[in-house]
Amino acid sequence: MLTIGSALDAFFKKSGYYAHIKEAEIREQWGAIVGTMFARATTHISFKNGTMFVTVNSAAIKHELFVNRTTIIYRINEKIKEPYIKEIKFR
Repeated sequence: MLTIGSALDAFFKKSGYYAHIKEAEIREQWGAIVGTMFARATTHISFKNGTMFVTVNSAAIKHELFVNRTTIIYRINEKIKEPYIKEIKFR
């Protein structure tokens, strides 16, 4: 039996909106994933083919995020319940 949630997922995947929804969900959860201090230093987030690009306004915070990128990827994918992000690049 098809649930409403799985029917909506199928519709959004087929229509091309699915990536936009996942990316908006990640942006919304960014502060909860990395913490307030790191989220405040983030000036821009974009996505392309499973890679997340994060612009940060502090070299020290950029380095800390870079060192913890594997954990951040895991936490993002866990939060959105699928392996959407494969790599993060910090600018």
